[in-house]
Amino acid sequence: MNLRHAVERGIEILDVAAPGWEQRIALDDLDMQSCNNCMLGLLFGRFSEGKDALGIKLGQTYGFALPRGLKTAHESRQAWKELRRLWIEEIETRRFNAELEDVTSGRALVAV
Repeated sequence: MNLRHAVERGIEILDVAAPGWEQRIALDDLDMQSCNNCMLGLLFGRFSEGKDALGIKLGQTYGFALPRGLKTAHESRQAWKELRRLWIEEIETRRFNAELEDVTSGRALVAV
């Protein structure tokens, strides 16, 4: 499975199960290899608790973990970096779009 496609599936399930999830992720803390600091760990406390909350069995299907079959340690390290990059890219895009919507709808706070 393509990592980008998996992340898109993860976004779809998070949008339904945890609206506003993108605002709750501390990007500096995001570590996709950590059970506590991966996407599900940051949102639900631990990777396994997130899977349970979302009702999913395989995190790989939703971009929460890597697919099986990576042949080398280098390949695995690169894939983890890419998965983190994809999530951060999506989160930053969503945050930017939310801020833009606030500004254009007049909801943005104006400093005096």
